[in-house]
Amino acid sequence: MIQSSFDFLLLSLLSIPFSYVNYLFLIEAIKPLTPLIQQACRRLQDLSSLDIRYTYSLIVKLNSLSCSVTKLYEEVFKDTFGSVLMASLLGATTTAVAILSIEAGRKHAYRIQAVVVPIILLSGNTFGISVILPLVWIPLNGITQYMNRYKKSSNHNYIHPFRVVAIMAAVIFGQILVSALPFMAKNPSQFRTALTILQFGPIIYSTIEWVCTFLSRSSCFAHENQQPITRADAMQSKIFVQQLYMTLTVANLILHYGIIAYIFLQDLKVVQTLASMLRAQPWTAANSTGLNAGSLYISINLIALVCTFAYWAALDGGLDGLILYGLSCLVLGPGAGLAAYCWVREQSKHDQYILGKA
Repeated sequence: MIQSSFDFLLLSLLSIPFSYVNYLFLIEAIKPLTPLIQQACRRLQDLSSLDIRYTYSLIVKLNSLSCSVTKLYEEVFKDTFGSVLMASLLGATTTAVAILSIEAGRKHAYRIQAVVVPIILLSGNTFGISVILPLVWIPLNGITQYMNRYKKSSNHNYIHPFRVVAIMAAVIFGQILVSALPFMAKNPSQFRTALTILQFGPIIYSTIEWVCTFLSRSSCFAHENQQPITRADAMQSKIFVQQLYMTLTVANLILHYGIIAYIFLQDLKVVQTLASMLRAQPWTAANSTGLNAGSLYISINLIALVCTFAYWAALDGGLDGLILYGLSCLVLGPGAGLAAYCWVREQSKHDQYILGKA
């Protein structure tokens, strides 16, 4: 673990160049789809008769942006391999969303972190979650630790159990159910509507989280709670957080091995597809010969998301944290591995709290 807060801050800022490089890769990946997307979304009202959704909001520019993202996701789902990758990415993203909310709800967190979370999630759905997290969230973590460098509180990791329950409700109803909608659509119209809801899902997620938090009680905002934290409070907080991460571990584990079983049953030839991903130049659209550019886009997003949290684990837990996270992802899959790592991390933080109280 990095002991110096200033070193931690500098290393946290190094994730910004990674975000930029990842963004360039994503843009390059979808270049073959750019003419198709531009043609579909250039004049939305004129295309209404072509069964293309053109109303997303009252703002024309937002309509065009939403149409572009929806069209991109449509190309992803045209390919069976792309659909499988999308399911895995959504599972890992669900764990990432929970982590952002948990970290923003801790006692050492600043109000800005709670405000930034929905912005990160919404922009992540548009520009790629693997771009936004290293660009904003990891540097923000470094800044927070640096600003807390003189605070010698042993309970700064505390989060109110009611806040955890609110996050759990938001994860289930605002993230998991919303992410499942495109896979349950029965016709093209329902599918496009589901993709639209998925884009704006972070608004649903954040609304559920904050409403549930508000309805429980005001002391759920740990950074505003001035009451002393006892060992019993810390233990209860740890149990609730670990239960959340255990739930995400089990759910993502089922998803991961369900995907593996589906791949074998469908004989998708993953090795050949991944090999073609490295050889294909240029990458092509789903209805052409070659690799689906949408699938490549999702692949890069998923790999970059795993790398982002690997860097976070290294910053937070040093080499041991990185190895633990890597092994967890290797055995359990990206989403379950991340959640399992966070379960162990929460236990470690509680042990540090007990030592601080001893």
